Amino acid sequence: MSPGNESQLQLYFRVCPLQTTPEKKTTYLSKAFHGWAMVDSGATSIFVHKQIVKEFKIPTIKMDKPKRLQVIDGREIDSGVVDRNVQLEIEIFGHSEILSAYVTNTGHNDVVLGMSWLKCHNPTIEWKKGWVTFNSEYCKDNCLQHAPQVLAGKTPDLELKAVGMLPDIYKTYADVFTKGEMTKLPPHCPFNISIDLKPGGVPHHGLIYSVSVKEDEELKKNINNQLAAGHIRPSKSPMASPVIFVKKKNGKLRMCCHD
Repeated sequence: MSPGNESQLQLYFRVCPLQTTPEKKTTYLSKAFHGWAMVDSGATSIFVHKQIVKEFKIPTIKMDKPKRLQVIDGREIDSGVVDRNVQLEIEIFGHSEILSAYVTNTGHNDVVLGMSWLKCHNPTIEWKKGWVTFNSEYCKDNCLQHAPQVLAGKTPDLELKAVGMLPDIYKTYADVFTKGEMTKLPPHCPFNISIDLKPGGVPHHGLIYSVSVKEDEELKKNINNQLAAGHIRPSKSPMASPVIFVKKKNGKLRMCCHD
């Protein structure tokens, strides 16, 4: 059995551990979590990092016949013998399934989805563009809430290449829905639009709201990201706009400027 290393790309996922195992009479609520899954055609099966299993207290199932991990040339790797697996409900933007994963050291990856997973779901993969389309009959019958095409990436927020969900009239412009397009400024035009104040007018100072430590960290992160992208620049104005934060459904913070 090999955790392999051939053609690879990463997908962002959400996992909810199943609550029962044959070894435990009681059940408890394991926390749902998000992470990165490495789709790897060089791996033979599905693997989950042992540290995640430990951290989220995911119930494990002891295997009747332990297996040894090997690299492609047959040499055994340091991870040694695999003797436990876990049952997970994993979702990748509308593609949901229950799978069994071997518990081992998967390096920098939370989950490795190998050939057994690829053969089962048979997704269409464009390696050059990093697109994964779950369009097999198996997925349509068993896994899909809708028929997404997913764009693999390296950012915490997975971009959804929503070609399959767009009305036909908009599909020609599907690229504008990706994060790469949304974070770019449009080409500079020959006209510069200024905001002129009324002669003699004096701007009023707005209220400055207090923020928590977490909100302050998010504020600095947001400002640095916007500066790096060229969307904003240091202001010379003596005035400042107050900032408030609204919590999203996923627990993250949305920054809002109160003009």
